[in-house]
Amino acid sequence: MGAPRAGDAAEAERIAALIGVARGPGTIALVGGPAAHCLAIAGLTQDLQIVGVDPDLSAWPEDPSWSRIASRPGLPFFSRTLRGVALDGRLGRQRVDEAARVVAPMSRVLVTNARAETAGWLEEAGLRVMAAEAQTVVGARG
Repeated sequence: MGAPRAGDAAEAERIAALIGVARGPGTIALVGGPAAHCLAIAGLTQDLQIVGVDPDLSAWPEDPSWSRIASRPGLPFFSRTLRGVALDGRLGRQRVDEAARVVAPMSRVLVTNARAETAGWLEEAGLRVMAAEAQTVVGARG
């Protein structure tokens, strides 16, 4: 992600819409590239905890509207507890599997920069693929 920069407002709105959560309570995680949109997504949602997961966020100024963490190799959340996860598919299958593990029932995982096999990974992890097009895949836990 690199140095702090203003995220693309249209992309932040797209990510928020595909995650499908506009209000809390609850937590959503933005992992890798999508974490660049934490501040914008925090402004689009109500009563949600927004957590950015990327080591580059350590260079970003603190902001009370969202939290930032780094984690490896897994995601530091209890299984089936997050209202949504958006992650960069270039992070690989392990991160996709982790996103599927931590997403709650009736919640979604959005994968940007998805690979051809990403939809299959989500299905193998127990999610239903809702949409798959142009390097974007959305899976939902029933």
